[in-house]
Amino acid sequence: MTNALVRLRRRVRVSIRVKLLVALVSLLSFAVATHGYLAVSTFTRDKLAYVYDVNNSTVVLLREQTQATLEVLSKALHLFANEATRRGATARSRSASAAELFAVDPDLVRVEIFAPGEAGAEPQLISSAVNPEALAALELGSDDLPLLRRDHPIPLADLVRRPGELLVVNASLPPAAALLTLAFATADRQAVVVGDLRHERLLRAVAQGGGARSFLVDGRGVALAHPESEVVIGHRDLSSVPLVAQALRGEVDQGVLEFVADGEDQLGAFARVGNGGLWVCTFVSKAEALQAATELIRRTVLFGIAVLLAALIASVWVSRLITSPIRRLRAATERVGQGQLEVRTEVDSNDEIGDLARAFERMAGALKEVQAQLIQSEKMAAFGQLGAGITHEVKNPMTGIISFAQLAQRKLDDQAKLLEFLKLIEKEALRCRDILVNFLKFARASTRDLEPIEPNELVDAAGAMVRHQLNIHNVRLAVELGDGVPPILANAPELQQVLLNLALNAQQAMAGGGHLWLRTRRDEQGWAVIEVQDDGPGIPAELHAKIFEPFFTTKPSGEGTGLGLSVSFGIVKAHNGTLRVDSAPGRGATFLLSFPPATGSAAKA
Repeated sequence: MTNALVRLRRRVRVSIRVKLLVALVSLLSFAVATHGYLAVSTFTRDKLAYVYDVNNSTVVLLREQTQATLEVLSKALHLFANEATRRGATARSRSASAAELFAVDPDLVRVEIFAPGEAGAEPQLISSAVNPEALAALELGSDDLPLLRRDHPIPLADLVRRPGELLVVNASLPPAAALLTLAFATADRQAVVVGDLRHERLLRAVAQGGGARSFLVDGRGVALAHPESEVVIGHRDLSSVPLVAQALRGEVDQGVLEFVADGEDQLGAFARVGNGGLWVCTFVSKAEALQAATELIRRTVLFGIAVLLAALIASVWVSRLITSPIRRLRAATERVGQGQLEVRTEVDSNDEIGDLARAFERMAGALKEVQAQLIQSEKMAAFGQLGAGITHEVKNPMTGIISFAQLAQRKLDDQAKLLEFLKLIEKEALRCRDILVNFLKFARASTRDLEPIEPNELVDAAGAMVRHQLNIHNVRLAVELGDGVPPILANAPELQQVLLNLALNAQQAMAGGGHLWLRTRRDEQGWAVIEVQDDGPGIPAELHAKIFEPFFTTKPSGEGTGLGLSVSFGIVKAHNGTLRVDSAPGRGATFLLSFPPATGSAAKA
């Protein structure tokens, strides 16, 4: 059943492209963000257009209401003027008419009627009436009223020359009396009517702007009606406000404007009121007007964050699904780089990554075979270089064997001497056998069986193998074995190959002869260290890293493959050790091999 499932999975191939399609969830986030941006921008534009329309409609309504309020006041004052100036009017009738006027419009504080003078003379006061209740509400006395005309004189003569033209003046008396003065000459020029009233009378007319802030200014930009009474009382000049400044230019009778006030964007509108040179203005904070858009943005952002989180979670899951086999394949690559060629990627996916993993495993197997062949070929190359040494090594004991055999034939009757010669013959024969066995072991291909070995024995055996080869080339070998050197887990023939490669390289570098030292010691971390030192010409610092690269050699063409040090480096690395060089031109070279101490029994690399 399991094999059938495996075969089925391999037949049902899932392409990595299909997995990558899941990453399109990020496009969903982009789509949500784009949609949110377009929705918010469209809504904002529509909202701004709506606010402009509302402001425009509001300012028209406020203008009509203000105009109607002024017309009502003007008609009431005109009726009172007609009554005060009619033929036969008495002080009593005028007082009665004033009382009726104040009852109808309690915001009026005082009403004055002036008769035009002759030949342009200044009009003369013929009637004056005061509303005591309105005066008391403003906390003013009758002696305060003369201040109105002194501080804010009315151009009566000019009004006579422009009958019907309405004049509205801010006549407020600080600190608390917000007053306006309304004046005009009757159409028949029989009287000039002046009425003082509380500014609330007009404020109520301009306070119908809903959420907007509305106010009224005269032709110079001085506030006449404002939600903040101190603005009116202080005769505040609002001409510096961009909205008022635009209105006072008089280019149009009605308009809208976006401007900045108090560091905040505002949306405003203005309109001219009647023929009195007045302007009604209204504005609303852009932030307040776009509060709904702000809420839409907030909700869109929250929704987008939720989508992004969901997309992130999905992307993490998908990326792990895709990258986990890649990480395992990378780990296998690093193990191969360390010389561990028997690897399993543990990637069983039926897609391109699975194909790559299986191809990688096949490649690692092929590399293992190639590496074994390369190590063996380098070993045989070293063996060939040691041929002369082998001959000399075997020649001496064989000469002794022949000599002792001849002497033994002459001493057949002397049993003691015969036994002595036979023992010497046995000793020299065993010596020949050991030499040949060691060289055959070295030359024979082997698997990488790791077992605990003593570095001192390894170095001593390597020295014995290479000593005569070095002597032939006038290189003196010294073997210095340290105390307390820990055993290491290693393959003895492979490490012997490394030591022989280093020794023969040193011999070739010292063409005129020299000295070579093989040493062992224990370092501060408890590792076993093997040193191969010569007093040859040395290696320049810029070549220290290159000498371990494959096919790099400083020998003349045809005298080296450039693989010796590279293979040695790979063997040491495969034993979890390190190989480095300490050298400089003129002071020889020292190769240091460091290995961790053995912690267990034999193992298979």
